[in-house]
Amino acid sequence: MSAFGNYCIFAATGTSLVSAVLYALVWRGRDDLRNLARTFFTLTSVLLAGALLTLLYLILTHDFRVAYVFSYSSTDLPLWYLIASLWGGQEGTFLLWIVFVSILGLVLLTSRKARSFEAGNLFFVNLFIL
Repeated sequence: MSAFGNYCIFAATGTSLVSAVLYALVWRGRDDLRNLARTFFTLTSVLLAGALLTLLYLILTHDFRVAYVFSYSSTDLPLWYLIASLWGGQEGTFLLWIVFVSILGLVLLTSRKARSFEAGNLFFVNLFIL
């Protein structure tokens, strides 16, 4: 299961890079690439959510073969503390914040008022995710 989480992280890095390049091109006037850039950003967000849910699953099932789970969780912890151990370490905190940033990017994608500055903002959001 942790291999799936690793796949999600690496794939999200690749899709975010492609999305950043596409949004840079949209920002410079290539409006025909906007839908493709949105698709890659949405895929990035789905992959990041998959990685976060995989880590949460590994914590809740006490899979101590994963170093992060071994370091930040215990079988003695109640459910709420197990969930909180998701952001107990640096890696989990970074993953959680990146997921929050991608959710913010998805809100920008769906906002009609944000259309005029979507390309520039989502270019920098993708750089943050990278």
